[in-house]
This record gives sequence, C-alpha cells and structure tokens, in this order.
Amino acid sequence: MFYNTSELYKGIRIIFKKDPHEIIDIHYHKPGKGASVVRVKMKNLISSIIIPQTFRSGERFEKASINSIEAEFLYSDNNNCFFMDTETFESIEIPVYRIEHQLKFLTKQANVMIYFFNDKIIDIEVPNHVSLKVLKCEPAIRKESSSKSMKKAELETGLICNVPSFISVDDIIKVDTRTSSYVKKESFINKNK
Repeated sequence: MFYNTSELYKGIRIIFKKDPHEIIDIHYHKPGKGASVVRVKMKNLISSIIIPQTFRSGERFEKASINSIEAEFLYSDNNNCFFMDTETFESIEIPVYRIEHQLKFLTKQANVMIYFFNDKIIDIEVPNHVSLKVLKCEPAIRKESSSKSMKKAELETGLICNVPSFISVDDIIKVDTRTSSYVKKESFINKNK
C-alpha cells in the first residue's frame, strides 16, 4: 500500500530510505508561487533519530508494515531483558541498551507491546500508567495532605520521581510513563493498571 503527500498525517508510519519512520509533526505549506510542499518531522523507528524533511506535493511513500505482539516482562540481567509472548509463550530477548528508557517502568509480569519491522524488534510500548513501590525518600510530613510540596523518591525500578511530601517508603504510587511523573497514591497494590 502507498500513500501520497496529501494522505500523510501525524502518527502514520512510512518507509523512507528503506527504514520505517513515524511522522511526529506535519505542516502543509502552499507558497504564493510554485507547488505546495509538506514539511514533516519523522522518527526513524530503528535508530530513534528524529529528522526534518520536506516533500513535494504528489510524492508517494510505501506503508511501513509494523507487526506487534503482547508480551510479559520476566527479568533483566546486565545485558538483556527477557519477555514472554503471551500468546505463544516463546521467549523474547532484547538488549538492555535498546529499551533503557522503558526499563525504568517495568516490574515482573508487566505487560508491554513489542513492535517488529521485517522480524527485527524496533520498539516496546509500556502502559501509560504503572504502579510502583517507593523504596527511598525523606520521611513523610503527616500534616501535609496536598501535592504542593514535593520531594524526590526512588522507586523499585530505579526511577527517581518527584512526589508529594506525604508519600512514605513502601507506598505504592501511580506514575505516568510518558512524563515520568507522579499521578497519585494508590490505596492498594495494583501493578500496571
């Protein structure tokens, strides 16, 4: 399947210079003279490099065929992370350096989506919110019940996050994985909701 410049939109995945790219920003521009152009920012889904690019009106692009599976995080060592395909129960190994950012949100049995292009792993997607246990932080201020006063906390995955002053060691908090920020204190343990 092919797309032309008039069919491009934010989030679409295309093949550009033999690699899959995702359009992350797009602007259509019609100058007073000459043909219209499309200015985009694209993320290379293999290298994660973001590049600006300008296309002339009418150019065509092949659709990037990206496959995905749901997998469960099992464990990691110094070099690799190990997952299990939830459908086939096959083991999947991903080098730690490829998913360092996502690793700080993964606890045992967390579910993720793994994306493939030509049978090569190109990315993993963690849930938008995860519940993590606080391992280290300054003592809680009991009288403080608002989230105005913040302090640093180290979570079970090694993530350092700003939390309200009423949070204590062993509390479970919900974290937004897109911003690495505190959302709320959980009243019970419910991992990866």
